[in-house]
Amino acid sequence: HGLSVHFWCPSGWSVRRCPDPRRAIILAAAPGEKLPRYPEPLHVFAPRACSLNVVVDEKKYVSNVTRGNGGIYRTITVRDTMSDLPEIRNGASGLEISYNGEPQSWFQRQIRGTQYQPILRDHICKDMSALVEGRMRHIPLAPGSDWRDLPNLEVRVKDGTMTKKLRYSHPDKKNGRSSTGALRGVCTCSGGNACDPADRQFNTLIPWCLP
Repeated sequence: HGLSVHFWCPSGWSVRRCPDPRRAIILAAAPGEKLPRYPEPLHVFAPRACSLNVVVDEKKYVSNVTRGNGGIYRTITVRDTMSDLPEIRNGASGLEISYNGEPQSWFQRQIRGTQYQPILRDHICKDMSALVEGRMRHIPLAPGSDWRDLPNLEVRVKDGTMTKKLRYSHPDKKNGRSSTGALRGVCTCSGGNACDPADRQFNTLIPWCLP
């Protein structure tokens, strides 16, 4: 239809966004309008996370971005973006609070701007159940840890109830058995069969399934 188009598939980190989603961003100009160049990335990131080629009518198109290895600045980390945020508790709902400290990185100084006493807005936490809060509390603090590293324990959570251990009672067609020969599946579907509602387990520190 006469449109001019630029595109790129940046990692979120390369354009100062966190966490790290990949998005295909398209710039277009109507007929007769000048198409601006796609801006070059500012921060370094893995080249494979920033590449995108498009084939239309058997013709290959590439982005005008020339910095294939990312920008001139180092990657922005989660610590760069969030280390100055004050600790909040479950259910915290204050829409405006103070930072209670100085910025610890260049990124944080940019976010706060030039205000004398910058206000931290929308640093809130939804009111989680005692079980969900207990799960978050037991995620290890080692770099890269997430819900998959939760321990399979019986623990007492804040409402006084005890969690249950997750039972592995079915064969796992994809992953087989553990190194000790133990089963890995928690539902009949892990063996290639239809799910059985009776297999569902509740109140476990390791979630039986993800919503």
